[in-house]
Amino acid sequence: MRKCFGKSKNVKSVCLLLLTVFFIGCSKNTTKSGEVPTSAGPQKLLLYTWTNTDVIQPLLDGFNRDYAGKWEVEHIRLANALTMTINTALASGEQVDVMTQGSPIDLRQRYDDGIYLGMKQFLVKDGLTYEGVFGESTEKVYNFDGDYYAIPYGLQRAVVFFNKKMFDEIGVPYPDPNWTWADFRELAKKLTKGNGANKVYGAMYNLNPYWDHIASQRLGPFYYYSPDHQSTRFDAPEIREDLQFFYDMFMVDKTVMPYDEYMTLQLQDAANGMKALYSGRYAMWIADDGNNLFLDDSYTGGKLPSGTDIGMVGFPRPVGYNGLVTITHGSTTSIPASTKYPDGAWALAKYQCIDHADLFAGPKAMHPGYELKTDAEKLIFYSMLFKGRPGLDYNMAMEVTTRPYTLINRDNTIVQGQQKINDLILANVSRLFNGELTVDAVLSDLKTKGDQYIADDMKK
Repeated sequence: MRKCFGKSKNVKSVCLLLLTVFFIGCSKNTTKSGEVPTSAGPQKLLLYTWTNTDVIQPLLDGFNRDYAGKWEVEHIRLANALTMTINTALASGEQVDVMTQGSPIDLRQRYDDGIYLGMKQFLVKDGLTYEGVFGESTEKVYNFDGDYYAIPYGLQRAVVFFNKKMFDEIGVPYPDPNWTWADFRELAKKLTKGNGANKVYGAMYNLNPYWDHIASQRLGPFYYYSPDHQSTRFDAPEIREDLQFFYDMFMVDKTVMPYDEYMTLQLQDAANGMKALYSGRYAMWIADDGNNLFLDDSYTGGKLPSGTDIGMVGFPRPVGYNGLVTITHGSTTSIPASTKYPDGAWALAKYQCIDHADLFAGPKAMHPGYELKTDAEKLIFYSMLFKGRPGLDYNMAMEVTTRPYTLINRDNTIVQGQQKINDLILANVSRLFNGELTVDAVLSDLKTKGDQYIADDMKK
């Protein structure tokens, strides 16, 4: 039987509600594929996303045209991607044929509660394999007991945006695409200048999502779990070296904006982060490449400053590593087990995520969830991600993105202990960068408590 690990009281209550609404008297996920509409005319399918309808109207029109007379999709726009919003929709008793989500832990909990339909049956029927379509790393994080309860509709990749003018002013060459984290640190030192309120920093990044990326590059998916997922590995040298690296940039080199200033300026908001970069508060910014949207006037709330010139380079590699490796994370599409039309729901999910990602992920400045195989495919799709951004060096962005990267998917779908561990990481890392804790104290606490959190959840 599936175990429902580590839920809060709110999530538990929603899970119970979902089970009551959908599954009284029914076995989990017993809906069979092969059902077809029985009424005259097309059968309506309901697609739930938090994307504005006008952005994905071409997808809706294309599906309705290609499946005319059989299926017809209607878009239901969610207010947001929050856990409770999606759970409420799923528990409403209303028709839901395809649901999207941004949280991998939410996906896992819905799987544990039997809310979603396994999708392997459809892949097999179409002669596809999950790994063959979406790649090894993504297959690993979304494989739940040999089946797949979501497919990614889009991915974001970690990159480094940089203010080209600030490099030009001091005569420093732009980052080399094959650079290392040591190169990143040295460049940050060269680009940092001034004091007090007028200080300009060499680098900036959203602390909690990004400090662990070097460890992820080296350890792969589920970086803080042991291979059997029954303990943590916060005592691993790769994690210690990673955290020490970023601590040294903050607290020793002082080339990264102090944590209190970062919070005051709300730089965890990507729009503010990009604005601070092109306004010259710092020279390099680690972020998802989809944040190039904030170099589009329609997303900035006004005109970009004249002469804005932002470059983009791939993620640095760990010292001693050959080849390029970067971190991705995704948003996914699932089929509720309650759908009356699983074949139609799969047709829609496949249309959205595989057949026409250009009509869904593309307008959202996201990579497709699947791996692009040819240079021609990459050229067509990536041009959608970066065109129409007056402040972005388009040619540089295209050159960087078409390079061959090893992709590490950081979506964490291991449920036992995860929520408490993530909360503890947030608290301890914040205290570290405020100078309240040492690197060793942070990791020791994470190891001791994290192992206990996992053990506690595995007893439930």
